[in-house]
Amino acid sequence: MCRKNAACYGVTLTYIYLFEKRIYMTEQELDEMIARINELAHKSKKEGLTEEEAMEQTELRGKYIANFRANFRRQLDKIDVKEADGTIVNLGEKYRRNH
Repeated sequence: MCRKNAACYGVTLTYIYLFEKRIYMTEQELDEMIARINELAHKSKKEGLTEEEAMEQTELRGKYIANFRANFRRQLDKIDVKEADGTIVNLGEKYRRNH
């Protein structure tokens, strides 16, 4: 059963948490962002970047890292571990408590 979400329409969304805002990106948008990051990195090594390009590169890298962290946290939320004392702890909850 499909509940009117992105999966119903064949679109995969990734969540990016940046400055406490949730931004939804499709896989295609994420791929385009990665391609632009790589393009700017190559240009930076060859000829240098303008001030605007350097700012864009910093912003894109921040968004990419925020996306990576959000995905990692969602993966941790799905993992439960049995501790030595027999208690079962969700890694996502454990991670949020300690960091």
